[in-house]
Amino acid sequence: MKLLAAILIQVTALLNPCPGNSQTSYVWGSLTAADVHDPACRQEDSASTMQTPVIDEGIVYATGSDSTFYALDLQSGNVKWYFKAGHALRSTLTHGIKLYINDNRGNFYAVNKKTGKVLWTFVADRERECDFSDYPISPLLHNNILYFGTPNGDLFAINTDTGDKLWSYETGELVHSRPSVKNNKVLFGSASGNLYALDIELGELLWAFRAVGKTYLPPGEAQTSQAMNK
Repeated sequence: MKLLAAILIQVTALLNPCPGNSQTSYVWGSLTAADVHDPACRQEDSASTMQTPVIDEGIVYATGSDSTFYALDLQSGNVKWYFKAGHALRSTLTHGIKLYINDNRGNFYAVNKKTGKVLWTFVADRERECDFSDYPISPLLHNNILYFGTPNGDLFAINTDTGDKLWSYETGELVHSRPSVKNNKVLFGSASGNLYALDIELGELLWAFRAVGKTYLPPGEAQTSQAMNK
């Protein structure tokens, strides 16, 4: 626990290098790699972070709403590499040599985690920007296939080697829950108020369960991941 606390404190310091700045939701925004070593504490040039940093092999991977993705040395905070995407970035998944990153319009990037080279980019069929409270949840990686929801209401299955779409399913409302896989089914919920079960090979609907909903979420919006027994 002490080690975990130390790591969290150090990551917070990396993402918020300005002494005395209590707003830990700021990163370096539009600063270049050269500027990061002596960052100016300018809130007008900063951007909010919308995800928990990923730590892998001594490297911190972090991003924010300024659409810049950083790879930082955990010990020193020095920038190893960074790249600028076209839209605000939201979540990160690391597997093997690759990082998988999605943005607030439903697009996806595969990046070499050692060099920062973009290996492929997946562009959603129908882009729709989500706001800060409707950010996409991290994808599910299963048998070399990425499953993820988008602000436009689609669930996609894409090949991790090429970024090619295998299939998609449209719900009509934002997909905010992380998919789950069980018994050759992909399960997920959306703001439509339904829990969906799709055929894992074809992406075809097998069944849908309608949620009851609440006063502040009348359609019964499904925002969390599913729990299943093995």
